Amino acid sequence: MATCGRSWLVAVALAGIWPAIAAAKAERLAFVSSEADGKVVVVDLDETALGHHGAFPRDRRHFLFCNEGGHHVSVLDVGKRTWVKTIETGQGPGHAALSPDGRFFFVVHHHDRVVTVIEAVKLEAVKNITIADKGEQSHAAWFTPDGRFFYVVSGDGALVKIDVARGEVASGMGVGPRSFFFVVKDGEGFSLTE
Repeated sequence: MATCGRSWLVAVALAGIWPAIAAAKAERLAFVSSEADGKVVVVDLDETALGHHGAFPRDRRHFLFCNEGGHHVSVLDVGKRTWVKTIETGQGPGHAALSPDGRFFFVVHHHDRVVTVIEAVKLEAVKNITIADKGEQSHAAWFTPDGRFFYVVSGDGALVKIDVARGEVASGMGVGPRSFFFVVKDGEGFSLTE
């Protein structure tokens, strides 16, 4: 068998859990391996729908899974490895960005015109901020290092600046349709948005 790093561990791990795989009721399972620690996570794709990105709060006890195929973020209890909560959001949540102070997630949607703000400790949606009048496929997410502003590219082709404390759009500037990413020059370095 050809190997690449520790990827051979996937075959070993799958052999060890094959009885559980065969007994699973799910029709579609994904086996996600980590070369760094040799673990394999089994995900029921029928249960979690179309995932895109996700994020951890600072305490790393939960993982927020953006369900691009729906209108919610699923919350995984990392220690128990079980889904514990569903947070209603706009349509097609794609990117969850944690604010620098760790208090909020700002969720960018691929099929809606809002950014959903989720309180990071209570894991509850507290607000939807409208960022566009038309268009879909909002993308990219970046907080200023001081956490005062959040930037997102809206589905109608604008770079939108959100005032975090006020929870509203501060300004916007047209950058063109289907603009999905931007790079931020901050001092001597550069940050690529997601």
